[in-house]
Amino acid sequence: MVKTMVRQAVPLQPMEEDGGADIHLQPVEDPTPEQGEVPRDWRKANVTPIFKKGKKEDLGNYRPVSLTSIAGKVMQQLILGIISRHKKDKKVIRSSHHGFIKGKSCLTNLINFYDEVTGLVDERRALDIVCL
Repeated sequence: MVKTMVRQAVPLQPMEEDGGADIHLQPVEDPTPEQGEVPRDWRKANVTPIFKKGKKEDLGNYRPVSLTSIAGKVMQQLILGIISRHKKDKKVIRSSHHGFIKGKSCLTNLINFYDEVTGLVDERRALDIVCL
């Protein structure tokens, strides 16, 4: 496993001394990923409404689009990859589960269900189905 360090620029803010006569720059403390926290700039996002269709006066015809920082997006993809790999390696989710799994959908779930039902019918076994 390759470990990489993300180095961030430390923002500077003016600090007044001696009644405001001199101004010095001092680094602002910002949490790092190593401390288990996400830096503030990575959490900020510009949310922009994008028009879908219909009347422009109806606010329901807009969808929000979140523009986040590149570093935040990269970190999100890294975390997603680690969680997905753990989920797959440790078999956290059963193979019969179809929701939110890559390559599986409602259609694949329906096909598996249909296959199971027809197999039981072909074997002349008892079958109860409850639809909610």
